[in-house]
Amino acid sequence: MSSSIGTSTRANRLQAFLRSPEIPPSFYTNTATDEKVLTVAKQYDVLYHKYFPDRKPLFLSPNNECQRPKMICSFVRPTSLVYDELFDLKGCCQFVADYVRYEPLHHPSIYDDEYDDTVEQLPQQIVSPATALSWQVGNCVEMSLVLASFLIGAGFNAYVVVGTASKAVCLSDQRNTLWKGELPKEVNSDDEVEDDMPKENPYVALIPAKMTLRLTTDPDPAIASRIQSTVLSPRDHTKPISSLNPRGGGGGSGSGGVVKPIHSWVLVLPGGRRSVSEALFVEPSTGQLIPFSAVDNRYTSVEALFNHLDYYVNMRPEAPVSSLSPHLADGSQWESLFSFANPSDEEVESLAGTLSVTRRAYANDLATTMSAAAVSAIEPPDPSRGRRMYIPNLWSNELLLSRQQFESRYPAGFKEITYVNAVVRRYSPYSQSDYRVLEVVVPDAQYAGLNEVHVLYAHRSDKLRRTSVFSTPTLQSSSPKKESSILSSRPSLSATSSRPRKVVEWYEKGRMHDTAVEGLRELIYEPGKQRTMKFYWRARSDGLYCRTELLYDANTLRKVKELYKGRSDRLWYRSFSYSRPATMRETNTHSLVVHGPGSGPALREYPRLDPVRVSQKFLRDERVAVAGKDVAKTTFLRPAPGGKGAGATASANNPPVGEMWVFFHYSAGSILRPYHMFAKPSSSVEEYIAASAARKPVEPPVRVVSLPGEELPSELDLYNERKWLNAVEAECLMEQRAKADECMDILQAIEQDHVKAQPLLSVYDTLRNRPKETEAERARKLAEAARREESRKDYLAPYIAKLEMPVDFDGNYLGVRLSVEHAKQVRDEALQELKDRLIQRGHIMQSRMDKEKEEFNKRQQLYRKNCDASALEGDKDTEAFALYCKEATWRMKVLDERLSQHIDHASDKYNQLAQRLADDSRLAALYHPTH
Repeated sequence: MSSSIGTSTRANRLQAFLRSPEIPPSFYTNTATDEKVLTVAKQYDVLYHKYFPDRKPLFLSPNNECQRPKMICSFVRPTSLVYDELFDLKGCCQFVADYVRYEPLHHPSIYDDEYDDTVEQLPQQIVSPATALSWQVGNCVEMSLVLASFLIGAGFNAYVVVGTASKAVCLSDQRNTLWKGELPKEVNSDDEVEDDMPKENPYVALIPAKMTLRLTTDPDPAIASRIQSTVLSPRDHTKPISSLNPRGGGGGSGSGGVVKPIHSWVLVLPGGRRSVSEALFVEPSTGQLIPFSAVDNRYTSVEALFNHLDYYVNMRPEAPVSSLSPHLADGSQWESLFSFANPSDEEVESLAGTLSVTRRAYANDLATTMSAAAVSAIEPPDPSRGRRMYIPNLWSNELLLSRQQFESRYPAGFKEITYVNAVVRRYSPYSQSDYRVLEVVVPDAQYAGLNEVHVLYAHRSDKLRRTSVFSTPTLQSSSPKKESSILSSRPSLSATSSRPRKVVEWYEKGRMHDTAVEGLRELIYEPGKQRTMKFYWRARSDGLYCRTELLYDANTLRKVKELYKGRSDRLWYRSFSYSRPATMRETNTHSLVVHGPGSGPALREYPRLDPVRVSQKFLRDERVAVAGKDVAKTTFLRPAPGGKGAGATASANNPPVGEMWVFFHYSAGSILRPYHMFAKPSSSVEEYIAASAARKPVEPPVRVVSLPGEELPSELDLYNERKWLNAVEAECLMEQRAKADECMDILQAIEQDHVKAQPLLSVYDTLRNRPKETEAERARKLAEAARREESRKDYLAPYIAKLEMPVDFDGNYLGVRLSVEHAKQVRDEALQELKDRLIQRGHIMQSRMDKEKEEFNKRQQLYRKNCDASALEGDKDTEAFALYCKEATWRMKVLDERLSQHIDHASDKYNQLAQRLADDSRLAALYHPTH
């Protein structure tokens, strides 16, 4: 409903409102108090323009939805809602800016003409804050009224400002404004220290800032702050207005200058909640908080400001907005409409000393007129100020927001803002299929003319919280190749029309893979270059925190790098290098590995990709005293295909004979380190025949390089070392295959989550966490409830349950047919039980009557015994006994009447039950044997 209203025109919305039958009478009628307030405002307006005919008209009594004039102060309806965000200044302002769609006072084309004074006209009709809140559409005045109502209800000292502003502010055009927001700063998973501080920790603000000692040459901050907050001094008031306004010109277009469009915003002053220490302006269309020092480029003048208590007129509208005094008690700057009745002597002296003759005459005439108007509507006088009139503001509806309306936030579920350096789209929670809440398009930092798209998510079960897509600088001229499936689910935005060069996804903690913690933290994919997965290594049992897959091209795997932390075996690096595919089978296997999610099951059917080079690196073990005996690196090389015949084409990474290398750590002050090289046994047919002919196995060559002066290892040590390297190589290959399968499963799960994202609902979410049942289940539950209710009302069910029923009895006591013996037994038990209850109830009443009489006799005898013949009349004991006698007599009378009624009605109840039993179809065998 609200979305359809938000897209219609203002005239259509007003017509739909007037057709509603639920309009309160206060919308189209005025009470006597309302008329008196309007009369006072009209008198003030007449007097104001009598002395200041060149000023703009005051915004005092616009029409409401029903074209009934209302005092503008009565539109403010202070409201305090239960949502925590509305008690925070910044949060409340941002919520109103998001929830209500801004609508300019005039058509945007009118603002293009700098000399068209239509934009200076005040609106003749304003809707109440409740109506604007239900429409989710409002102009600057209506949004200011809504915001001021919420702020005042939350305890802030807020006022609605009426003045003039620049064209961009009036149109809420931020295309020339820089986006001051920031994207979340992602902590690099390579860092040792991870950020475990909860987001939006409420206790962070309570931590005191570290104090820094200023130098003696630095200026005193208190004096500098006082200079900045100082506005017009008494000597400045004597200066002409033209010297204070560097822009020159008057308050309007009457002098032939450029027009100043009418606008409205909110002013928050100190004096309410402690969180506000200085005066701030709030732009309702954007929710931005603007200090006094930065308002001159937005707002050009202030005509008046008001809230639900008073209306203040700015007596110096030509002055810059930043030079205005935030103290409303300053009589030289502000004029009150309702509280200026009997000014004190100090105020009169202040006016006589600082104002012109016209102003003094106006003040005296105003005091005389206001003190004689609406005497009956004035509250008891306050010695510290003039008498204040009561402004009725209960004619409008109360501001209400349901939980669903509060969480929907944006009209139609989203809001888009265009800045000079970004395009920001905000979405309501759970409103999008992928559960995105924020989308930011910013210029690419590396390539001109390209954009970066950053999407933030919330409430996703796969823990995805952010996706960043970077466009490619040039379109691919070649035929498109098969991409990774994670690209098919990238944000479908117009800014990323070309193939992205990079996609980055960030995940929160808590991702699970089967029953183990997966720990995926970040996924980086660069098509044709590499794919990187970063993990929360503290959550994983193997300590893996980064796995990078380097590619020859978009379909061929070149190298896999794995980085570890916190392992007991001190492993920190492992890599697997692959050669280019030589056969079609190898090409298909490479393609399956790179584009795995859609082909995960088929990957296990193909032969595994065996790396041509495997490397591992270890940290220094301080428990090993000699560095030359502590393993630093192991490398395993697979032999080149074709044996010795391929030796001419074999490279260093692919030798003709397989090799196993082990390098040790550098000793202190040494530039050399020892290493051992073991050649693998050859599997060629020629060498096998030669070894068989010699009747002696061929020992693979071994190369041992040690530091000078060190003893060479024995053959037994080399043999054990070879066996250890063989076991390490087998373990590496097993872990490589396990990691590859795990990564394929991760990508497949990500692909499924991108196709259909699942929400993560809190147990406290009463809006969405509701049990879902089908219509059949609901009908079955209703039928069971009705059957239980009927069984509960069945007066014969307790007696029929005592009988011996047939085996095929379905438990329906209402449809059973009893035999003569069973019917007679049920009838006798029912009548006898009713008779016993009636007799027992009569006995209870009689016992209460006897107990009351006995108590009365005891109290009477005790009173006579303790009564003294010389006691004065009106003694406390006598009065208490008299009161007791009165109450006891009333109780005995009531008990006697109830007992008499019970005796009279007992026989009727017995006869009614007997007749009901005779008419019951289940006892028809006893009363109607022929039927």
